[in-house]
Amino acid sequence: MNQQQQSLYHALSYSRAFAKSRANGEDFSAIAQNLQDSIPYKLDIEKDAVKHRNAAEVSAQEKLTNESRSFHKLLSLEVEKELQHPEVLLKGIGNVDPAIGECIELLAKPSCSFSRLESAVAEFPWLQDTLMKLVNGEQFRRTDSYGKTIIVDNLRTAISFIGISNLQVLIPAIVFKRTIPQITDPYPEIKKRIWEHAISSANTAMFLSRVRERNKPLLYTSALFLNVGKNILIRIFFKAFDHLHQEQLLSAERARMQEKHDLVSKVTPDLDILQSLVEKHAMRLTVKFFQQMHLSYLPIAALYEGIQEADHTFIDSVLVAKAKEYAELRSLIQQKLIPASEILQWNKTLHLSVEEFTEINQMNITKLHFAKTE
Repeated sequence: MNQQQQSLYHALSYSRAFAKSRANGEDFSAIAQNLQDSIPYKLDIEKDAVKHRNAAEVSAQEKLTNESRSFHKLLSLEVEKELQHPEVLLKGIGNVDPAIGECIELLAKPSCSFSRLESAVAEFPWLQDTLMKLVNGEQFRRTDSYGKTIIVDNLRTAISFIGISNLQVLIPAIVFKRTIPQITDPYPEIKKRIWEHAISSANTAMFLSRVRERNKPLLYTSALFLNVGKNILIRIFFKAFDHLHQEQLLSAERARMQEKHDLVSKVTPDLDILQSLVEKHAMRLTVKFFQQMHLSYLPIAALYEGIQEADHTFIDSVLVAKAKEYAELRSLIQQKLIPASEILQWNKTLHLSVEEFTEINQMNITKLHFAKTE
């Protein structure tokens, strides 16, 4: 992806409206003003009134911009402080116990069995509860010879009904979903974009593992969790924003600084500041996330470190990076932010055959795919 496409996708990962405003570098407030100024037959007195009003609005906007800039400087410092102890953050903020790595790694091993997996899953009640709900849901529900729905009430049967090959896809996705930030007001799209990007990247990586004959669980899981550090950082950012926002409002109220209070009340999370923090820290958090799991069978942390290297010598790192890029391009095309022809450039370094390239382009990469079980 070129720099402009990367900038567009970064914006889209937070909000479609944000991406649209970046697409052509348009200033929508200026556009609206130009339209207003172009209305014909405006009386001079009306024009003077508009100019005075506009000057007042510009002054108010400058004050708000300055307030927001000062606020976000403090916010960035708060986030940086939080990041000084990533080992605490990953479990507390990331919402995942590093011990879950044993379960993820077991699924990737040829020696994985129903009994071993049952013991591993049973260590995490939240995971067990989720699997029990899913196995009795529409996706994996079964009926007996009389057409009556079979109610599954124990973990061993649930694992058997879903199947290990499906659980290789399902369990990592369940774990990843726990890390997705839930409160991101006023940008509710963030959690949807995170999930779609993760699943799209993971599906693409799984496809590439097949056509390049690489380790499927390694590429799938690595692509799926590639932005887990970003998830953690977004959680920290919005939590710190709310705390600092309330603190400054209360301080202004106590000091009876009405203008300050009014300005702070209008400050909203700055997505450019958030993205700069993501670019600086997210990948380090992602690597740390898997280092804490102490995986011995899946070299995921090493794969991520390979992605950060300029020459990308590790083939699995290259494939996961390309899976991420493809997912981002598909998303930009779907939102009509770039032309569909841009996807052709992606294949120039991979050299997929016409049949393979057609197959991936026709695949629904935004949802999990499961094999039918008997």
